Amino acid sequence: MTGHSNNGIEGESILWPDASLEKLAAGYDEFTVEIREDAGGTKLLRCVGYVGFQMIGFWDDVIIEAATIHSNHAFITDCERRLKQLPESGSEARTATGNRLLEIAFIDGCKLWVCANQFRCERTP
Repeated sequence: MTGHSNNGIEGESILWPDASLEKLAAGYDEFTVEIREDAGGTKLLRCVGYVGFQMIGFWDDVIIEAATIHSNHAFITDCERRLKQLPESGSEARTATGNRLLEIAFIDGCKLWVCANQFRCERTP
């Protein structure tokens, strides 16, 4: 997903390179990522039924280099393995199998991983 892409993301496409991270929010059923594209538009990416997220080494550069959706990744395996050890969730969106990983790489080398069942993007006003 080096340019406009909705590969694995429903709804609006996102121009990832040189976009910036505006806000992250973790709720019960959704992990949301607010992104400001280089051209000035803002998009809200909803990671529905998320089962894990990780960001290590976050510094002060929030400029996005690229984003990729993975269907096979060690972080997905770890999240699903952990979920299978717990009692069943009350969330219909959260599932212990069939998740994918959104990997957002920043220009400072930091990466944000969000493992979720579904990814949806919408334009914000």
